[in-house]
Amino acid sequence: MICAFLIFFWVQHELSFDRYNEKGRNIYRVLQHIRYSEVVTWAINQGPLGQALKEEIPEIAEQARYSFARWRINHKDEIFAYIGGYTDPSLFKMFTLPFVQGDPDTALSDPRSVVLTRELAQKIFGSEDPIGKIINVADEYDFRVSGILQDLPDNTHFRFEFLANMNLIFALWMTDWRPCTAENSGWDGSSLCLRAYLFLFPVWAFLDWLLLSNSGYSWGQDW
Repeated sequence: MICAFLIFFWVQHELSFDRYNEKGRNIYRVLQHIRYSEVVTWAINQGPLGQALKEEIPEIAEQARYSFARWRINHKDEIFAYIGGYTDPSLFKMFTLPFVQGDPDTALSDPRSVVLTRELAQKIFGSEDPIGKIINVADEYDFRVSGILQDLPDNTHFRFEFLANMNLIFALWMTDWRPCTAENSGWDGSSLCLRAYLFLFPVWAFLDWLLLSNSGYSWGQDW
């Protein structure tokens, strides 16, 4: 009986993943089928893919890219090593990522701004107000804290403690963790380890498009 309960709770937890996202029914992650000696499917995409899909497909209301990062953060002679990511500010419009402090519309508008989770902010700054504080990354780059997020729930596929502007990944490769390189940021490769997320208009907007559009675009194309 105990085993049955444990299995039940485990299954319930697995099925709850990402269900906290209020707009989850309209969010899609782009997968690619790569042909080697056999077909490999993964969620790594080329840098321009998300924006190109948004421009090509009228049903896509928004897109956001995300790439893993690991920073060595220096503050008051202490060093913190944490996992986070680079992303587009539009991520906050798509996913339910509540802000404790700061404005999600402007939090990453400055390329040298950074958003922290509440847990990381407390580890670094303690009881101090973190907004506007400066952190140093890799002894070289300064960032201003512009927002604090609620800590992520356990049942999410995201694993980050900070978020920085995606544009930095193309200009400066600052992460200490380098399984990917910044050399192929175009269509030639997917070495930036980018995920692409798409937010589709609600179904009534989609149906309206079907009735009014004469573009002839065909769904089911293998991206």
